Amino acid sequence: MSDKISIGKEVEKEDLDVVEPKQIFDPRPFEGKRVKVERVEFTEYETHYINGVWDESKTAVQKGILVITEPISQVSGANGAKTDIRVKQRFNLQKRINDKNETTWVVSKNTKSKLWKLCRKCGVEYPSELKGKLVVLTLEPSNDVNDDRMYLRISV
Repeated sequence: MSDKISIGKEVEKEDLDVVEPKQIFDPRPFEGKRVKVERVEFTEYETHYINGVWDESKTAVQKGILVITEPISQVSGANGAKTDIRVKQRFNLQKRINDKNETTWVVSKNTKSKLWKLCRKCGVEYPSELKGKLVVLTLEPSNDVNDDRMYLRISV
């Protein structure tokens, strides 16, 4: 392949190389590792799930809890600066309307609630008590069938 690209020339298969991106961080060695929870924070984000139904034309505000672990590794950037690698996982809160017609956000004790499962697994009743508790990391493949990346998650 030439260093010069001719503007206006039709692109041929041989004109460009297709390369894999440089992998900065390999999550595989951290599967099964126990790590402490450093912070538990409230978070807010937009979702297309409205009352449990996907609607691509609308969005709603969802509140949740962000569980952040202590650093598990460091990587060096292009400029040589070190960056800590932490596992961050978001857990949904459930919206409830009380007797006064006010919206409150709660931790559901439903058997499908991942936040409640994590609390039970760590032996705590409230998400704020997760700070300092040990959690186990697990690998999860990307949801995209064309993507072979793996992501570290907190085992629930």
